[in-house]
Amino acid sequence: MPIISIIIPVYNTQKYLKRCLDSCLNQTLQEIEIIVINDASPDNSIEIMKKYEAEYPEKIKCIYLTENIRQGGARNIGLKNAKGEFVLFVDSDDWIQPEMCEKLYLESLKSNADIVYCNVLREKKDGYVVNNRFPKELLGEVNEDKIRILIMQLLVGPWAHIIKTSIIIDNVLFFPERVIFEDMVITRMWDIYAHRISKVEEPYYIYCLNMDSVGQNRISVYYDDGFQCVNLLYKKLEEDSRTKKFKLERELICLYHAISILQNIIKRSTINFDDKIQKDFQKCINTICKSPYERIEWKYWFTKKEIKWIVSEVNFDYYRQSSFHDRVEEYKEYYERLKMDIEIIFSYFFEQKVRKIAVWGKTDYALGFSYAFHNCSVIDRIEEAEEQEVECVLALRSLHCENIKNSLKGINVKIFDLQGYLLWNKDILMSIIK
Repeated sequence: MPIISIIIPVYNTQKYLKRCLDSCLNQTLQEIEIIVINDASPDNSIEIMKKYEAEYPEKIKCIYLTENIRQGGARNIGLKNAKGEFVLFVDSDDWIQPEMCEKLYLESLKSNADIVYCNVLREKKDGYVVNNRFPKELLGEVNEDKIRILIMQLLVGPWAHIIKTSIIIDNVLFFPERVIFEDMVITRMWDIYAHRISKVEEPYYIYCLNMDSVGQNRISVYYDDGFQCVNLLYKKLEEDSRTKKFKLERELICLYHAISILQNIIKRSTINFDDKIQKDFQKCINTICKSPYERIEWKYWFTKKEIKWIVSEVNFDYYRQSSFHDRVEEYKEYYERLKMDIEIIFSYFFEQKVRKIAVWGKTDYALGFSYAFHNCSVIDRIEEAEEQEVECVLALRSLHCENIKNSLKGINVKIFDLQGYLLWNKDILMSIIK
């Protein structure tokens, strides 16, 4: 019997499929099975699959669908055929390091974990960068406090971890089918239903920059799948016994995803769908908020313009025409609204005799922060931290803490999770990573 079932949905990825299959076949853990599901792909991936299936019948099982049911449906087919104690999802345009299955499985035995994550080596136009896949603070036993934060995880997806098959099957945590954004709905629920979560820090999963993928393509036809999935997520969190009590977190994460999808559609559209998008967006918002009006907690998560979109209507012209400078100014205003909350942090560091503070990343929101708080410089390299003798770095996004820590490895710098503090740690400053 296999220990790990590797599930690979395939659609229009003939260019990358051989690399993906070879990386799975070359695993140092021998007790694996590879389930490949062709989701009615119109390219030549079927011929590649048949060749590999004939050559490696003891390892590879191929399933050929005649109707496209999207990645979620294809993954569900794989799950229903999986025999392994754990499953590992790999996208067919990505690939994995030879040690991935063995290292993650050994960690599961060592820590008695239901889910084991690794980091991701993400391809960019100018090379590769290591991305933190899961925050260290949420590892270990999954309790109520962690569930509250797991609900708010921004980076969700089925890849870069192994998960016990029984977590998904026994709790009926399958993917929504025939929609995109399906992983947003369900994969955070896997973490919530796990008893223990562990992680290895090495980047064993390689995420490919595929400009032909669904997520990268420009669109000439508007699909409302994204807003449908936000509604599904809200309903799941509202009805599930483990998450229903966290009303604020449920609202914030669903509003965040609705705005992100709205921006994504506008950014990628080749033609205007303004009336239709506005209608579907507001319908989605009304499901989340019932009768939308500004909440005090929203200021910790959204800019003024985003809040205006939630409670009234989207300014499509602003979004299409806004420049990097416009966004910097928007984030400057956002952080100025939080001045009293953030000044408490600076006072705390002053008492601790920490004087030289910087924000990490030369992004629009980091530059906006530095314009609002002139005593903070902006850095994105360890050399800059050393030259400026920085004593503390502010992470403006919780997910970035581990990446920043890895980037600053070897020098004595504190890292502070500003986003986590603003949302949850109002009474005590617990967000410092040593």
